[in-house]
Amino acid sequence: MHNMGYAAAEGFFAMPVEMNASDYALLPRSVLFEFLPLDAPEDSRPLLLNELEQGKEYEMIVTNCSGLYRYRIFDVVKVTGMHLNTPRIEFVYRRNLAMNIANEKTTTQMLDWAVDETMHTLGIKIEGHSFFGDTNTVPAHYTLLVEPVGEITEEQIPVITETLDNNLAAANEKYDKYRRWNTLGTPEIIVLKHGAYQAYKETLRQRGVVLNQIKPVAVINTKEREDFFFSQVEKRLPYENIPLGDDETP
Repeated sequence: MHNMGYAAAEGFFAMPVEMNASDYALLPRSVLFEFLPLDAPEDSRPLLLNELEQGKEYEMIVTNCSGLYRYRIFDVVKVTGMHLNTPRIEFVYRRNLAMNIANEKTTTQMLDWAVDETMHTLGIKIEGHSFFGDTNTVPAHYTLLVEPVGEITEEQIPVITETLDNNLAAANEKYDKYRRWNTLGTPEIIVLKHGAYQAYKETLRQRGVVLNQIKPVAVINTKEREDFFFSQVEKRLPYENIPLGDDETP
């Protein structure tokens, strides 16, 4: 497989330099690249290409010829090596889309994997899914909103909940730890009405958003998204927190 490269509306950032590879060589003349280490204070000086270290993750900042100056696109990349004198990077996740209600930092890749594994194990097909961090309970918990292809019964929801909980724990060791400490609560499953995601796309289209710019709603992180998707609820059981275990202490 030959990947197309790494690009966004802000610029074409990197290109593949070998077949069957998930990383890319940065293109230093396409935009001006700067990088923030993930553990750096907010007022830290961004790093340049020659200051990156292999194996570390950074948030990428770009300055381009269209007028964007030190623009944070919230992409987190990992330096995998070098191509000649240019760093090779791999996209890891969007920083503003990670679930982080207890410092667990569950990335969208982890979330998608946990949902895919859950639905595959249970033989359920879905049109789309989104996560919402519910901080109105103590402890806070993940809410998975899912639009099924067929029907999900109320009897299936507890099984989906348990399977998803275990898969999230397998995907992220911090999630597993905080669930066992009961710092995070049991995830909640909400079944959406059929056509919910298509209806959301239609609302964006009517506002003038170009369809090929509409991305899947991995995380509900705005009031607008929250209001829309929670108006599309088909089934929702009363929430109950069931700790994963108490064999560890903070």
